[in-house]
Amino acid sequence: MTTPRLLLLIFLVILSAAFVIFLYRFIRDPSLISLLLAMISPLLIAAILDTSEPISETLDSFLNRGKKLSSCTIYLYGMAGSGKTSLMKSWLQADQKPEKSTEVFDYYPHQVLDSVEQQKYIKINIADYQGQKQSGIINNEKLRLANAILFVVDVVPRYDESYNLLDTSNKQIEWLSHSTAKKIHQRVDDHRIYIMGSLEPLFDRLFNKHLYSIRLVINKYDLIEKLGKKGLLPDLDSDADSNQIQKYAIGLFKDIETEIRRACQVNQIQDFSVSLISTSTDLNVRNLLRGIIKTYKNKQN
Repeated sequence: MTTPRLLLLIFLVILSAAFVIFLYRFIRDPSLISLLLAMISPLLIAAILDTSEPISETLDSFLNRGKKLSSCTIYLYGMAGSGKTSLMKSWLQADQKPEKSTEVFDYYPHQVLDSVEQQKYIKINIADYQGQKQSGIINNEKLRLANAILFVVDVVPRYDESYNLLDTSNKQIEWLSHSTAKKIHQRVDDHRIYIMGSLEPLFDRLFNKHLYSIRLVINKYDLIEKLGKKGLLPDLDSDADSNQIQKYAIGLFKDIETEIRRACQVNQIQDFSVSLISTSTDLNVRNLLRGIIKTYKNKQN
């Protein structure tokens, strides 16, 4: 319990005691005392319950007992700067510190409302890969709990050649406006080497009978669209339509898609697809999570 909550709780307890002493010392009519206690007591009890986190959590647990709370564990994997943490924060819809941190992953628990009518929730555990030591995954036995793995890629790094931070859409577009094809293909090659180099040991470590969904997530699709409309994408005219731009974006990562699809076939994982998203504009971010949860629920039934 935080200090402000604790002080408020102590104040409420003292106030309640003082109120009871006042009633019995200065009011002689027993029926009036009973009436006042009946009126004030529920308010004080409600305030104390709301102030005390352990009591609130216990009460909430009691009221929700009998409601099955499933748990879907999702692993986000990819290079640093690809948008894994931004994707996770989009799902959480709030800044949240990890419940647990290791050298390789930050773990974030969250609950998603699954049925409004029955007030049922699904618990999701998001493991945000820090994008550094791949050996940490290969040597971690606990990672066999995964229900879904998302390989997150993009077309622009976190820093430019001079280590200037590319942290806004305008900076990214400006940087990509020059030598566009070279820069995009360099970033794609980096992803290809990074993911394909660890794909086999990654599946060896993470595969389990409850691993249901695999996604290749192409983030920052809004940048690709803007570049397409400016006529800066190689092999595409400035009047290219949405379908052409989507095919171009997916085609960039065709080698990675092919290898992941092959790994899914070897491990008999049927739910694999490529998703185009943008965490900065929220494009397809919710749909991505809903699809994973849908597959998880179907497998649980």
